[in-house]
Amino acid sequence: MAIASRPPETDIARVDRYCKRRVPPHARDQVRLETVVRGSAITIIERRAPWREDLGPEWSRSKLAQLRYDRGNWTLYWADRNGRWLRYADLGPSPRLDDLLAEIDRDPAGAFWG
Repeated sequence: MAIASRPPETDIARVDRYCKRRVPPHARDQVRLETVVRGSAITIIERRAPWREDLGPEWSRSKLAQLRYDRGNWTLYWADRNGRWLRYADLGPSPRLDDLLAEIDRDPAGAFWG
């Protein structure tokens, strides 16, 4: 069994920049996007500030998208309501990470932004 390769550092940095650009500065005290790199995947997590005191001080976490790297190609995944990752069917694997980030922005199927 082959071990999945870690995404290139330049691509990890590109996704980090995408997340920072996606949330305007005036809203960052309420919502932010973060990345988690594990193995060959970069996961984009949406974090929201607590909106009720009884829920405690912790920010909530929601899985937004996952970008998986395999032999020079990127594949896009979305999280279902149970948090399971499903392959995004409307865009095939691409060597261009920007194709996947643009699809997340466009979100024609409502898989990422609701």
